[in-house]
Amino acid sequence: MNIKKLITLAFPLLASSNVLASIPDEKSYDQCVSQYVYPIEDKAVAREAKHACSELHDSYSLLGDDDTNYYQCILDGSATVNNVIALREMKKSCEQKYRSLW
Repeated sequence: MNIKKLITLAFPLLASSNVLASIPDEKSYDQCVSQYVYPIEDKAVAREAKHACSELHDSYSLLGDDDTNYYQCILDGSATVNNVIALREMKKSCEQKYRSLW
């Protein structure tokens, strides 16, 4: 079987699955970092925001709605958090909103 025929047969399978949807979007990741991480002065808060950007824009991260909302909550809250204690409280609040079992 030649390569062209293999690609022709495999592409519909890939397109119908989430494989193509999981390709990383580096531009979106860079925009996320620019918008949320660069303005942050506290290193721990910046690290958490960068991790959230990574989770939201990572090629292997097929997040459900709750996880997507959780990481967006982290990013939104990062703008007002300026120390580790406030970061911990903000993360706890996001977890209760979007990751609580009850």
